[in-house]
Amino acid sequence: MEYLIPFAYFSVLILLLKNWKWMKSPFLNGWSIPLFFTLHTIASLFLFHSDIAYLGDSPVFLRESKILASVFYTHPGDYFRLLTGIGENQEIIYSYLRETIHWTQQPDNVFNDSKNLMRFNSVLQLFSFGNDYANLILVNFISIIGLNGAYQAFRAIIRQHSLFFEGLFFLLPSFILWTSAILKEPYMILGFGLFLYGWLEKGENTKQRWGTLLTGVLFLLAIKPYVLLCLIPAVIAKFIYEISTKRKLFYALGTVLLIAILGWAATLLLPRNLTFMISKKQHNFLNLTEGGIWILTDSGMVRVPKTEEHKFTFFIEHSNRYGYLNEPTVGETRRDGEIPREVQLVPDSTKLYIFHLLEPSGSRINITPINQSHLQLIQNIPQALFNALLRPLPKDPPDKKEKWYFIFENIFLYALIAFALFKNTGKIQEEHKSSILGFTIFILSISLLIGWITPVIGAIIRYKLPVVIALIGTGWLLLYKNQVTER
Repeated sequence: MEYLIPFAYFSVLILLLKNWKWMKSPFLNGWSIPLFFTLHTIASLFLFHSDIAYLGDSPVFLRESKILASVFYTHPGDYFRLLTGIGENQEIIYSYLRETIHWTQQPDNVFNDSKNLMRFNSVLQLFSFGNDYANLILVNFISIIGLNGAYQAFRAIIRQHSLFFEGLFFLLPSFILWTSAILKEPYMILGFGLFLYGWLEKGENTKQRWGTLLTGVLFLLAIKPYVLLCLIPAVIAKFIYEISTKRKLFYALGTVLLIAILGWAATLLLPRNLTFMISKKQHNFLNLTEGGIWILTDSGMVRVPKTEEHKFTFFIEHSNRYGYLNEPTVGETRRDGEIPREVQLVPDSTKLYIFHLLEPSGSRINITPINQSHLQLIQNIPQALFNALLRPLPKDPPDKKEKWYFIFENIFLYALIAFALFKNTGKIQEEHKSSILGFTIFILSISLLIGWITPVIGAIIRYKLPVVIALIGTGWLLLYKNQVTER
């Protein structure tokens, strides 16, 4: 049964991809999408048994979604409370999920992306009957739908198929790696692809378009809301450009810039303005890269530097890690809504719950702390764009061969854009200009966010997945002219 269930799922999904009209491709006699799905599945099985560091929390998410799914078999009512967040409380969480990391960190946050990943994957666990291979096959199927949505969105603008670009949308290293594991990225790709298709497809079935768009919005809200946030200026710019009769670029960029300034200014009236939120995210990420001991206390989360580990005695009890403090030490508070503050810890008989015990990151790069400064946020713009758009570089950590896949991927993508611009200088099709403008704004917006916050090479590569899709699509728009009929 261990291999029969995944084989059955794989066979059924191959037939579905071959015969589903929306997924149908004119290439390889209609077998190109099933072939891409097969390659993704093979890659996911290989990665499942590998120790590639870039995969991060994938094994943890798999284990914890299994714990959540197991609640269905014993207490289905409580499972649906946890699945929906309606009626969820601390007692239920402690009864079933006390051995998890991602759920207990923010038990009251229904829209926590880590919890939502566990929710989605627990449903797949039920359909896969707890079989890990079947779970991976279903995750790959979800990501293939999303990647096809992105491909079909750009194809709808250009009105022709391209085997070259179809291959790029499915087979670049970023897509093979990040959509083949139990991570947030497959669900983000699903939401992103459906959003693009609902937004850019101009077919007659309006209800289907809006349904697809809304589904994409919901997945992005649940998993990667910042991607949706960065799509908003792109949508506005494209719309303003298309309705303007003259000075199109001026009005489109001016509108987006005005909305961005007003939006940022409006957050200054809130307890947590935009600069504060970005600074806090960056600060938290920097702390994670340094490693350390995270202690969950009644007054909030406290982080102690990893160098102070020798002052603790650790032990395991009911699958949880605990510890006693033997010598005085200094930590930082981790209470939500605050920049961490220094706190003194003294030895006593209290049994401490150790939430995290992490080693320093092996792929950390230096970024300038924002420290809640509006001026520093602006000064960090060049650094942020450089890190998000151009890294990894050959001398960046870690010293692993997987890094080179993404170095060559970057070189290829920017060479594609350069070739397209050189070939079509002054000849960009008018119908494509609004979309090119929209995706350029999207690329810059999301790259800024990623670069401001992220000091880890592996995370930068992973977070910029939507950028890769946008770069491929932009290159396609630059190179090809619309065809009246598809070929």
